[in-house]
Amino acid sequence: MRWPRLRGREFRWIAVGIASVLVLSIVATWLLLSTGLGTRIALAYVRGRFAPALTIGGVNGNLRGPLDVIDLRLTSGATEVAIETVRIEWRLARLLRRELDVRQLYVSGIEIEVGDSSNSIPASEARAAPEQPLLPDVRLPVSLRLSRAVLARLAAGREGEAPAFTIDSVVAAVAVEKDSVDVAQLQVFGPDTRAGASGYLRMSGVYPLALDYDWEAVARGIRTAG
Repeated sequence: MRWPRLRGREFRWIAVGIASVLVLSIVATWLLLSTGLGTRIALAYVRGRFAPALTIGGVNGNLRGPLDVIDLRLTSGATEVAIETVRIEWRLARLLRRELDVRQLYVSGIEIEVGDSSNSIPASEARAAPEQPLLPDVRLPVSLRLSRAVLARLAAGREGEAPAFTIDSVVAAVAVEKDSVDVAQLQVFGPDTRAGASGYLRMSGVYPLALDYDWEAVARGIRTAG
């Protein structure tokens, strides 16, 4: 089969067409990642896909980051989680290397309320003996680098009651490669407690865990540590 020979003018028009498509693709990608347009499209998709279990009050910023998510609420059965603010700074370009690089994640104002689950489960299911599923093998399709994550002002308890416990802040640095989790830093600070840990976890098989930790607490003026 012989391909037809292109004249100079035809070749130029084809080259211009290909260049135009490339330029339009670059501009469209820039608009989606660097402006509020992409954020609004993503927000509309999430709201439509996960409502009513997940609701989002608003979003500020763009998909390249920093990105702020405001008034996030998640409902699962009798449990409701409300979060005032989520701020994320990441490098989306690293996804081309199959790596999700999150430089900073800040989550503030977390309230967890657990209601009466007996009203949401049919009596026939409640009487049935619950199965004890084995932990599934988990292998992420991309690598995760979480350089710094901060959870501030966390409270949990039963619905309509005072919080059973509160945590001032949690600071973590984690790296995940397929099924391997490397915890470089995990620190928990409460009103009268402090705990720290670092170690390694494999999310497959029997979930082997190697962990170094330390803690201290103060109760009625008496300090204990371990």
